[in-house]
Amino acid sequence: MATDEGDVILDPFMGTGTTAIAAKKMGRHYIGIDIDEEYVKLARRKVDETQPTLKNGCYVSVFLDRIQTVRDKDYEKIEGLLETTGLKINGGTFKQMTLPYFKSLGLA
Repeated sequence: MATDEGDVILDPFMGTGTTAIAAKKMGRHYIGIDIDEEYVKLARRKVDETQPTLKNGCYVSVFLDRIQTVRDKDYEKIEGLLETTGLKINGGTFKQMTLPYFKSLGLA
């Protein structure tokens, strides 16, 4: 989430490809390096099976079938999919977001 779509992520110790998978899901390019040929094969297979997690043209971070993170710049495009409730803190009113289950968004 600290990078932008299209950025390149370098993982010099790729292992099973977790970083490359996350990069692909979030619309980033990736370069992975590993010394073990079996790990490279495994990572390639897993990355090939991975699809970007796009909703309303925005990349969303998902964990355990729930949206975990939405970038500020994408909030207006996604906010209709989020449930919000009023929350008062020190007399001020703020929105508290309860994120919907990923499956209910039709992304699974």
